[in-house]
Amino acid sequence: MSGFWLSFIPKKSSYTLSGQRAKTIKNLLCYKDNVTNILTETREFIASGVNFENATCQSCKACLLDWWQGAMVAAYLKKTGFISRDITMPCCHKVTTLNNLIIIFTGPYILQ
Repeated sequence: MSGFWLSFIPKKSSYTLSGQRAKTIKNLLCYKDNVTNILTETREFIASGVNFENATCQSCKACLLDWWQGAMVAAYLKKTGFISRDITMPCCHKVTTLNNLIIIFTGPYILQ
């Protein structure tokens, strides 16, 4: 059985989606009878698990595929999930966050 994920990820890491807002979003969807709300207490990396192609720097567009996985591991804590912290890019030395990386997926159903 195939599935479809629609993830709403706020720009501000401190934003919390209330249960009522989640219900409102669910009611706007066409297939609302088959929708499950999943609200997490911690920050998580949300991905389809397939069709991951690349991670690039937002500033200089350098390929970060080899660096990205280590940066993700370093930013993850078991009890709190992903922490929000500034990182210095290895390519152009700009200060940014992991949220600002350009993550590229390929496939027919990817919306960016």
